[in-house]
Amino acid sequence: MADEWMTTVLREMPLGVVVHDREGRICAVNPAACALLGVAQEQLIGLDSRNARWQALREDGSPAAGDEHPAMVALRTGQPLRDQVLGIADGRLPEGRRWLSISAIPEFQPGAAAAQRVCVLFEDVTARQLARRSSAEAEERFHALFAHSPIGIAHHRLLRDAGGRAVDYLYLDANHHFIELTGVDPRGRRVTEAFPGIERDPFDWIGRFAQVVDSGESMRVQQHLVVNDRWYDVVGYRTGPDRFVAAFIEISEQKRAEQALRASEENLRITLESIGDAVIATDAAGRVQRLNQVAERLTGWTMAEAAGRPLGEVFRIVNALTRAACEDPVAKVLASGQVVGLANHTVLLARGGREYQIADSGAPIRASDGTIVGVVLVFRDVTEEHALQEQLAQARKLDALGQLAGGVAHDFNNMLAGIMSAAELLGRHGDDVQRRSRLLEVIATAAGRAADLTRKLLAFARKGTGLRVPVPMHEAVLGAVALLQHTIDKRVVVRQQLDSRRDLVEGDLAELQSVFLNLGLNAAHAMPGGGLLEFSTREAVPPEPVVQGFELDPGPHLEVTVRDTGCGIPAEALPRIFDPFFTTKAPGQGTGLGLTAAYGTIRHHRGAITVASEPGHGTTFTLLLPLVAGEPSGVRVAVPGHIARGHGRVLVVDDEAVVRDTAAMMLDDLGYQVETAADGEEALRRFAAARFDAVLLDVVMPVMDGPTCCRRLRALDPQVLVVLCSGYAHDDDQATLHALGAQGVLRKPYQRADLASVLAQVLEGRARP
Repeated sequence: MADEWMTTVLREMPLGVVVHDREGRICAVNPAACALLGVAQEQLIGLDSRNARWQALREDGSPAAGDEHPAMVALRTGQPLRDQVLGIADGRLPEGRRWLSISAIPEFQPGAAAAQRVCVLFEDVTARQLARRSSAEAEERFHALFAHSPIGIAHHRLLRDAGGRAVDYLYLDANHHFIELTGVDPRGRRVTEAFPGIERDPFDWIGRFAQVVDSGESMRVQQHLVVNDRWYDVVGYRTGPDRFVAAFIEISEQKRAEQALRASEENLRITLESIGDAVIATDAAGRVQRLNQVAERLTGWTMAEAAGRPLGEVFRIVNALTRAACEDPVAKVLASGQVVGLANHTVLLARGGREYQIADSGAPIRASDGTIVGVVLVFRDVTEEHALQEQLAQARKLDALGQLAGGVAHDFNNMLAGIMSAAELLGRHGDDVQRRSRLLEVIATAAGRAADLTRKLLAFARKGTGLRVPVPMHEAVLGAVALLQHTIDKRVVVRQQLDSRRDLVEGDLAELQSVFLNLGLNAAHAMPGGGLLEFSTREAVPPEPVVQGFELDPGPHLEVTVRDTGCGIPAEALPRIFDPFFTTKAPGQGTGLGLTAAYGTIRHHRGAITVASEPGHGTTFTLLLPLVAGEPSGVRVAVPGHIARGHGRVLVVDDEAVVRDTAAMMLDDLGYQVETAADGEEALRRFAAARFDAVLLDVVMPVMDGPTCCRRLRALDPQVLVVLCSGYAHDDDQATLHALGAQGVLRKPYQRADLASVLAQVLEGRARP
C-alpha cells in the first residue's frame, strides 16, 4: 500500500524526480522530469549525468563537468545539495537553454557508509533566471550610461524639517560628467554644503525641486547658476518618495552667443536707425526681412507690415519719364552677385500715394562660405537734389544764352537788315523781273538763316526732360558749332574733324549740345585775340574701367576732343576746375557753373570728362561716352522734292494775322479753298457751320489753345484731319503733338513746299499716326 501511494505521489508531483543508483545511472524517473527534460522515460533509464547530451552550464554561463552534477556530488560526498542551478540544452526554447534548480538527496541503507542511491528533484527556473539576467544587464547598462553619459546626472534625496518643508537635498550619487560640469564632487553631501550660497540663488533650486517631488511633474528650465556663473539646461523628475534625478547640460557658450547676437542686433538696429539713408534687407527669395525708420517713412510700410512680403510690394519703383516698372533690384544683384545701382530717373511710389525721386544701390549679403543669402538696398530721397540739378542745368543754359545773346543779336540784325532792305527795294523796283528775283532770293535766304538759328536756340534753351534716346553726336557737335560761329569772336576759327565711323550715344541731345557750347564759349574766352577751336571725334576703347574717378561701361566709346590754343589753365587750378562756382575768369565774366554742369551731364550719361592744360599752350577737354547700336529716335516729316497742288476746304487757325494771312495765300495759291479764324472758339464756330477737309491749327493761342481746340474738333467730327503748327523745334515736341491726335505737324516758320507736302500727305491718308 505504501509503494502504491509513493508511486502516485511521484507520478502527480509537478517537480521532476530522477533516481540515480550508486553508479550514478538513472534507474527511475517521473513524468514531470520527462516533460522538463524533453526526453522519454525509456531514453533516460541507464544514462548518467556525465552523458554529453546534457551539456550543462553553470549560472555564469561556463560549461559544467558531468562530475559536478548534484547527483554525482551527493553520491560522492554523501551530503545532500539543495537549489543548485544548472542549464541544459533544450531546442524547444528560444534561447535553446533551460535552467533548472536541482536538489540531490542521498539515500543510505542501515549501517552503510556509502549512499545506496540518490534522489534528484528539480524545477524549471528559466523564466526567473532570464528575468534576473535581464535585470542585471539593465542595471549594468544603466550604470554604464550613468557613468559615461555626456549629460551630467545626479540622484538626490529631498531633506525636510519637522514641519515637512523642504530645506535641503542630499546627493545620493552623481556621474563623472556632472562633476566636470559643476566643478564639484557632491556625492554624500548636501547641496548647501557642495554649493555654498545656493539657498540665496534667485531661482530657488531647493524649492523648485521640491515642487517636482511633491507634484510628480517633471521640470525643464534654462537657468543661470550664480555660485559658479554658468548656464545649464536642466531637467528634473521624480523617482520615488522624496527622490528625484536632475540632468544638466551646460549651455554657457550658447547663452553667451545669444547675448552677443542680441547685442549685435541691437547695435545693428541703432546703426540703421542712426543713418540718414533708407535701408531694406531681403532674403535670397526677395522677401523683406528688415526696414529702418527712414525706409518706413519713404515706403509708407512699417516693419511689422512689410516683414515677409515680396520686395516689389513694398519697394515699388518706376521710371520717372515712361512710368514703366523698373527691373527688380534684388534680381539684378542675385544675377550679377555684385553691387548694382538704379538707373537715373527712378521714382519710388510710396504706399500713401507720394512719390520720391531716389538714388540707390543694392549689394549681396553673403554667408561665411560666400553663398548669397539676401540683398541689402540702400536708397535716399533725392527729389530736392534732382530739382536743384534741373535748376542748375537751366541756370547753366541761361548763363550760356546770355553769352550767346550778343552774337545772335548781331547776326539777326544782319539778317533783318538784308530782309528790310530787299523788301524796300522790291517795292521800288517790282517791275524789274531780274532784280525782283534777286531781291526775293535775298529775303528767302536771310529768313531761312534766321529760322535755322531760331531752331538751334530753341533746342538749346528747351527745358530738358532727361529722355534717353540714341543721339547722333556728330549732329550735336555740328549744332553747337553753328551756334558758336554766330556768337564768338570772328577771329576764333572753329573747325571740326569728325572721324568716328559710329556716333550714336544714348542720352539727351539738348544736354549734350549744352556741354559742347559751354566748352566752346570757355575756349573762346581763353582766346581774346583769336585762335583755333577744334572739335574732333574718334572711336576708342578705354584701357581701364575707371578713368579719373569715372566708372565706365565695358566696350567701345566715342571720344570727343575739344581743343583750343588759348591761354591755358594754371596747374594749381586744374584740380578744382569742375567745382561749383569756381572760375578762372575775371569778375562778371562767368558764374563758374558751366564746367560743373558739364561734369554732371557727362557723369549722368555714364561717361567721363578729363582736362589737360598748360599755361600758354591751350587746353584740351576729352569726353568719353559709351556707343550704342541702332538708329536715332524721333518723328521726322519727309519733304518731297516737288510742290504738290491740291483741292478741298481748309480752315487756318492762328492768332498772328501775318501768319494766318500768308498761310491762307499760300493755300489759295496751291488750289485750296480757305477760311481763317483768329482763335480756337472762332474755329469751332466756323467748323460747326461748314465742315472742312482739314484744319491748320496753331498750338499756342489766347482764348483757347490748339490742343484744347483739337480735342473739341474731334468731338464734333472724330474723322477731322488736323495739322498742328508749332514754333518749337525738337522732335520730342512733334511726338507729343502727334499724341494729341494730329495727323500732321508743321514747324514754324514753314515754306510753301512744306505746307503743300504735309497737307497732301494728310489728305491722302499717308500722314504718320
